[in-house]
Amino acid sequence: MVSSPCATPVLAVILAFVATKARIIYGTSLLFVYAIGHCALIVLAGIFTGFVESYAQSKGVRNFSSVTKRISGVLIFLVGLYVLFVNI
Repeated sequence: MVSSPCATPVLAVILAFVATKARIIYGTSLLFVYAIGHCALIVLAGIFTGFVESYAQSKGVRNFSSVTKRISGVLIFLVGLYVLFVNI
């Protein structure tokens, strides 16, 4: 799963808490709420993928992206020259 490294410690704490309480309905409800919260962002990302792709392909964004790439390239080149001449 995508968020497993971040979610596993939280799940372990919830499972330990549920095990110490030994109440089935309470534990089930906690794990259900955890599952809903865990999946919500992934579901929203899947829903809006088409919107983001169409937005990224629009003419204004492509023009802005090409200008930004050129400016960033010049800045990286200038920083490289600065580092080269400062360290000599």
